[in-house]
Amino acid sequence: MLNVIIDNQEIDLREIPLDSRVAILTGTFDPAHMGHINIGEESLQQGNAGNYGELDYFFFVPHSSSPGKAPIPLNIRILILRALVGNSHNPKMGILFGDGVEHCSSVTNLFSILSAYIGEQNHLSYIRVIGADRIDHAVVEHLDVQHIVFSRDGSRLMASDTPANFYVLEMDFNRGLSSTLLRTGQVPFGSEYKPVMKYVREYYPNGI
Repeated sequence: MLNVIIDNQEIDLREIPLDSRVAILTGTFDPAHMGHINIGEESLQQGNAGNYGELDYFFFVPHSSSPGKAPIPLNIRILILRALVGNSHNPKMGILFGDGVEHCSSVTNLFSILSAYIGEQNHLSYIRVIGADRIDHAVVEHLDVQHIVFSRDGSRLMASDTPANFYVLEMDFNRGLSSTLLRTGQVPFGSEYKPVMKYVREYYPNGI
């Protein structure tokens, strides 16, 4: 089963309206932070402005693991991400999780799982959201899929620097905010984590 937490409610992915356009950002989110939320909000707003067309939803898709990383349990990361998404009060932003998607090694596998689950009768179209450091991999994996690209290090991206079908997200990504800095205590956890602070204290003791 594939579920979406949206507007603080959990629904089946098949309940998403027919022909919705959905942006997807995958990652370990260990932990999620406001930079991730800002990417979601800006993706939705800039789509409405006509850059790559209006989006109906923006979904975070947490991975169970990642090469070279040992993240905390997936269910805890989803709880933390849910708290931040809930604080945004954006009914178009959600979290997608369930059978298979957390183990996907490529966007091709992910889209295949989503399509097989939903079926042809309830078609959704997807736009993938990636950091600029993933452009070369994305070109190899799935050039025909639309991509929204953001800069991780704060450097300015130009549309001319990206392949066709890749759209630059115009935003200032906070270079002083990252999951690594939060985990290691170099950046403090803010008030946005208050609803899940007991998990933060248990799983990120160096960040307190």
